Amino acid sequence: NGQLFSWLDNRKSVDDVFKLLKLRRDKYLALASRKME
Repeated sequence: NGQLFSWLDNRKSVDDVFKLLKLRRDKYLALASRKME
């Protein structure tokens, strides 16, 4: 939760957050990962 609020406070866009999490690189396959459950 703290990281989310930090991103929001720093005005990070969804695209910025996805870049930070490197979700764009694998075309969102990471979202289907069991690690995200």
